Amino acid sequence: MMLKNYYKRYNVKARIDADLSKRVTVGINIAPSYTESERPATNFTDFVRTPSWMPVKHTEETSAITGVPVGEYTRGSHFNGKTYTTIDPQTGLEKTVTATPWGSTNNNPRGIIDNVFSPKGQYRMQLQGYIDIKLLKELRFRSSNSFNFNFTETDTYQNVGAKSAGDSNRGYYTSSKSINLASENTLNYSKKFKGIHQLDGLLGASVYKYTNKRTGILGFDFPTDYIHYLSAAGRIDQYEGTTLRTGTWKNDNAMVSYFSRVNYALKDRYLLSVSLRTDGSSKFGKDNKWGWFPAVSVGWRINKEKFLSNVKWIDDLKLRAGYGVTGNQDFSNYKSLMMMTTAGKFYYNGQWINTYQPASNANPDLKWEKKAEFNVGVDMTMFDNRLSFTFDYYKRTTSNLLYDYIVPTPPYVYNTLFTNVGKVTNEGVELTISGTPFNTRDFTWNTSLTVSHNKNKLVKFTNDEFTNGTYKVGWSTSAACYTQRLIEGQSLGTFYGPIWLGTDTDGKDVLLGQNADGSVPEEQWEKIGCAYPDATLSWSNTFRYKKFDLSFSL
Repeated sequence: MMLKNYYKRYNVKARIDADLSKRVTVGINIAPSYTESERPATNFTDFVRTPSWMPVKHTEETSAITGVPVGEYTRGSHFNGKTYTTIDPQTGLEKTVTATPWGSTNNNPRGIIDNVFSPKGQYRMQLQGYIDIKLLKELRFRSSNSFNFNFTETDTYQNVGAKSAGDSNRGYYTSSKSINLASENTLNYSKKFKGIHQLDGLLGASVYKYTNKRTGILGFDFPTDYIHYLSAAGRIDQYEGTTLRTGTWKNDNAMVSYFSRVNYALKDRYLLSVSLRTDGSSKFGKDNKWGWFPAVSVGWRINKEKFLSNVKWIDDLKLRAGYGVTGNQDFSNYKSLMMMTTAGKFYYNGQWINTYQPASNANPDLKWEKKAEFNVGVDMTMFDNRLSFTFDYYKRTTSNLLYDYIVPTPPYVYNTLFTNVGKVTNEGVELTISGTPFNTRDFTWNTSLTVSHNKNKLVKFTNDEFTNGTYKVGWSTSAACYTQRLIEGQSLGTFYGPIWLGTDTDGKDVLLGQNADGSVPEEQWEKIGCAYPDATLSWSNTFRYKKFDLSFSL
């Protein structure tokens, strides 16, 4: 356990469900909570790297060597180049040693923990409520609503020299308040006709709103390290280096949805499901906020046919097929709008005035990324559900792919544009075999084996405006280069690099297209691999013996 590493949680939960009448049911869930936590300002690795002989604070012995007063926190630089006399454990003779742990002026990790304070408090309120009304025998109305509130505040304070020699004391207060509001309202219809027709329908609408507001205040020059409140700071700074610290920030997004679904079953043997939904998101351009997403699926329970009625070892055998479209809006807010940021100051009329410049390009044409998928599958269970098989073939096409493209300035006011251009396909198969080899009163073993293959292809990444068909991605810090390329017609995650031909007579590597200095120009690089495997295999197992269980996956 490390110091200043704690988490305390206080919470209350309450749930009430009530039948107001034979037709009306209501319910509410309330879950307020408060947590206190703190994480150490350094990690365990720093303790491992610190020489074990170096104390947290200087003792009389180390003070005599370094000249640093007793009781001050030790730093590696205090011992750099110092000499002392010790006994060689191998020879038993006296020897003089020069200590050079490192030249850093950083405080030792325990000293950092003792001198950095960062307690955090979090207040949460989760509230959900519903009302269910039986309008007719076959028709129900349900309204589900939720309110989630989250407020987090952190008071960070660093004493003088907390992390490195010469560090001034500083205080930094941050808070974040977020509110999630959601409401879903549905009409559900269910009726069975003549004992063989089952019809279920749903019609609904939902709304979602998220709002977040953050605050930050950075202060310096505290007269004493015994008072950590920002009211004692000698000055409040807006920036720490080039990072904006003091200010308030707000972001929000909202989505409205309308949806419908119809399920039909004939003799519980022939199955049909059709759905249609439309979603409107504030994240997209003004003329493209709405997207339409249809889906249809069919199923056939073959085991219910007469020609299999006498096959008792088959519990269920279903053939199914489906097609559907889904949308993606998983990106940060305001990507369709021109964002502004500070650009410096100019002197006007006796005072300095802030200036602003674009931080992004507006894109009113930004629209939903869509994924259309077709799949065919077979499900089969046998021997009283002791053995099951599932096989799927799928083909997914993602169009209007969202990506940040590099653009010229001018005509654009910023050098990147977040827009829809590309298309990606994924085609593959998946087979899962599950079984229960042992199932007794005291012992049960469940096992599942899955093997799959997926073929990925970047079909399109350019259009009339974005004509560069190759983009470099996958930056490697150690190699100081991009390791992957996005190329139309190839898979995502394709690695490029020099081709190794072997070694020369001196044992040095020989690379294709190698220059005299050993480097290989990037135009000589070739495809060397792909992040997508030819196949994946997974195996999971669960064992239960009386009241003990064990699970593992490979």
